[in-house]
Amino acid sequence: MRGPSVAASYWTREGPRPATDPDRWFHTGDRGRYDAQGRLEVVGRTKELIITGGENIDPAEVENALADLPGVLEVAVGGSPHPVWGELVTAFVVASGPGPTLDDIRKHLDGRLARHKWPRKLCVVPALPRGATGKLQRRSLAELATDRTGGDGAPDTEERP
Repeated sequence: MRGPSVAASYWTREGPRPATDPDRWFHTGDRGRYDAQGRLEVVGRTKELIITGGENIDPAEVENALADLPGVLEVAVGGSPHPVWGELVTAFVVASGPGPTLDDIRKHLDGRLARHKWPRKLCVVPALPRGATGKLQRRSLAELATDRTGGDGAPDTEERP
């Protein structure tokens, strides 16, 4: 965004820091699209994109496709580090009972999402990481996956408590 009300800098401990680029554009990091009525709709954050094998995956798209999977109470999707692919699409599921397996997820997503968007890792967790206000802490998802796997990012794995 750019305009007369956008601050050119902000104060840090080290002093003023530029908030805009040289052309005075402020980059929010938000991703958006125009709906059918021409209104701009915010759909996510640029830093939340999962980049796997050069493909950009929107976590919300995968989460929406998994939301009605039987046995899933809550789901969040994030990227897990991988030495070859960059990141792996990882589903973090709070489940009732034993919860779904990766095979269950793949069967559910067949015909709903392109295969490169399918989770390659599944972590069944007792709860999703949330802040004091209840908002999902997406940054914590990658840390959670790394903590649970030792950081190897191996594909086609399932992690359960």
